[in-house]
Amino acid sequence: MRGLVLVLLVGACALSPQSEVQDVAQAYCRCYEPGQQSCVDMVTQEIGNSVSPECSQCVFDDQRTCAAMISDCTSLCFRIVTPPGGP
Repeated sequence: MRGLVLVLLVGACALSPQSEVQDVAQAYCRCYEPGQQSCVDMVTQEIGNSVSPECSQCVFDDQRTCAAMISDCTSLCFRIVTPPGGP
């Protein structure tokens, strides 16, 4: 019975994919345009419907230092598309 309660408590603490996307977008926007909902909306659109566990962990670890977060996490969090034929 205790195991079931523990599983339910852990499950209740898990963020939805949309919440994770919002959290990542807000962390990036604190670096670029603090307090601007338009920034959060744009970054959320760029990220897509979900973020990888690696992206979430990277942002969580580096969010206090914008330069570190941007250099370490951008490739993990954003879909960077290279045009055919290279850059």
